[in-house]
Amino acid sequence: MPETETDNEEVSENGEGATNLVRKFINTESYDESVVEKVILKELNTIMQPDAFFSAIRIQQIGERTEKGYRWEIYLEEDGKRYAISKSGSGLKTIILILINLYLIPLTKNYRSLELCYAFEEIENNLHPALQRRVFDYLYDFAAEKNTKIFITSHSPVAINTFYRKDNAKLYHVTKTNGESSVTDITNGSERNQILDDLGVRASDLFQTNGIIWVEGPSDRIYILQWLKTFVPDFNYNLRSREIIPRLWYKSLTVTTANP
Repeated sequence: MPETETDNEEVSENGEGATNLVRKFINTESYDESVVEKVILKELNTIMQPDAFFSAIRIQQIGERTEKGYRWEIYLEEDGKRYAISKSGSGLKTIILILINLYLIPLTKNYRSLELCYAFEEIENNLHPALQRRVFDYLYDFAAEKNTKIFITSHSPVAINTFYRKDNAKLYHVTKTNGESSVTDITNGSERNQILDDLGVRASDLFQTNGIIWVEGPSDRIYILQWLKTFVPDFNYNLRSREIIPRLWYKSLTVTTANP
């Protein structure tokens, strides 16, 4: 978002101060502008491709000087056009803030002498599943390359799937009972599935169905229909005709194979 220039180098949890920090890196002699114009730009494209590819990242003054000073805005260039970050999607803003935390903040005077670890909260918000996966994979590779630790809180099944089988990554399930929180170390598939159950994730979220029954032949359909009538009479009956409604609650498909 547009910000008035200050000497402050802190970036808050909601991203306030990020524009000012980018300005200081690009426009002051205290920092190397290539960290923004080359490094962050390269890493941004690594995450965003193939959805987008940016040719430049700029910081520019907007409007007239006010009593508090000049206001500045971050711009990205794509296909010869310039776009203000403030007018871009929330997902893109999230990714840029992640990169600012990873590459700029460690170089500021308050942090450059410290050994840092990172914590991100629900960064999957505003990101589609493919982009979530690229962000999570990127953070994993960054932690391995820099030999650092990254803590991520998430409600995303994509995060669970991404990190479950990775070396040097751990999943923890945080639950709250009677006002007290507890943490469980996830060590097997059953415990991982319990997380998905607690999150309310259903098979139909992906497959558009909550269950699949494989049978030997088309005659088995008769038995399936009878079971539905017997055990779930109010689940898929037409209230007027008392008949099961095909394709509303279930769908049968015939799968054939050809022998070589």
